[in-house]
Amino acid sequence: MTIGEYTYGGNQWEYGYSSAEFADGKVYGSIEPNIFKGSKITSLAVGQSVDPSSQMILLHILWISFSIGLSQSTIKLTINNSTYTLNPVEGNTYYYIELPTNDSSLILWMQSQVGKTIPVIIQ
Repeated sequence: MTIGEYTYGGNQWEYGYSSAEFADGKVYGSIEPNIFKGSKITSLAVGQSVDPSSQMILLHILWISFSIGLSQSTIKLTINNSTYTLNPVEGNTYYYIELPTNDSSLILWMQSQVGKTIPVIIQ
């Protein structure tokens, strides 16, 4: 995956891959292959939301989304030698895990890799 950067609302950041159908008609980053279990990957990203007044971190989230639902009960992503187990929502087209707000290591690492290609294992 080649990491792109997407900011919106002035207080939210996303690092990873988002396709045009997922990110306001623009493509951020790239992913190869872009199909998993017969469904197109529409995003694979880590995001951060910050309170605009206090600048406190509100949320870190890692997610992957697909064009059609999967029959997977969970999705495992291995990024930077760490494996994360993501849970489904929205008819199994979207899988996510909320990361601890006091652990910025994944989002900082992804941010440092913008424009670079990294290996990602999806299971």
